[in-house]
Order: sequence, then C-alpha cells, then structure tokens
Amino acid sequence: MISHPLPPLPWKQNDLKALIPHRPPFLFLTRVEEFRPFAFLNAKWCAAKKEAFFKGHFPGRPIVPGVLILESMAQAAAILAFASCPERIGAPGVHLMGIDRARFRRSVLPEEEVSVQVKVERRKGSVWRVNGKALVEGKEAARATFLAKFLEHP
Repeated sequence: MISHPLPPLPWKQNDLKALIPHRPPFLFLTRVEEFRPFAFLNAKWCAAKKEAFFKGHFPGRPIVPGVLILESMAQAAAILAFASCPERIGAPGVHLMGIDRARFRRSVLPEEEVSVQVKVERRKGSVWRVNGKALVEGKEAARATFLAKFLEHP
C-alpha cells in the first residue's frame, strides 16, 4: 500500500486542497469516501441553492451546468492521480488533455448530492485515461472518459 500525506478516509475538502490547486468556489468536491491507489476513487459534492450559476442556469428551473459535472469528475481524477503518486504532490498539476464520450442522462438539481466515481482505465508514464460517472440517488446523471497527464517542472 502506498503511503500518502492524507488522514484516513473520509477525506474532507481541506484534505483535498493538499492534493489539487482548486479552491472554492471552483473546488466542487466536498469529500472522498473511497480510494484505491491507481484504481478508483469515490467522492461527493452538492451544489447549494445559493450558487451564483443557478441564477442564470436556468431562471425558474435551476440545474447544475453539465460542464461543472464534468469538472467535478476531472477534479476527482486529479485527486486519484495525486493520491496514488504522493511524490508528485506539489508538482505543477495535472493537465486535462481530452474528454471523450461525455453523456448526460439526467439533470442535477440544487441540493442534490452527487456521487462522483472515477476508475483508471489505463496509465502510461505520466498519462492517465480515467472513466468517470456522476450519480444522484444511485442513478447515472453523466459519464465521460478523461485523458490527462502530470505537468512537469520547467
């Protein structure tokens, strides 16, 4: 088992700040409940009714923008990569190279808890291919495959 600088699960948002550079209001994940190095991670988040984007997306019928659901999956993938490779913590970051096969199955409403699950499909060097899902009450809201790589110091 790989040792990492994080406490035992669940990891709270402050623990996640040790891994990725995102900060509120653009750090969407609130906790990580499951993690297996180089394999998978299960995280949670919930968009509060007061979030500014709900005012315009959409007035009278607010839903979480799909791009933010994709971003939450990308953040979970980055956390999975850094937690799996603690020697890279503090490195410049993870560069998102592509999003494939993105699909949206249902809307995510304000205050709904989203379970974000990411699984490593394959790794080659510093490049990771990760499959992500976002679920609400066990039902799939979205899915996508992400291609990303660790950034190297200049």
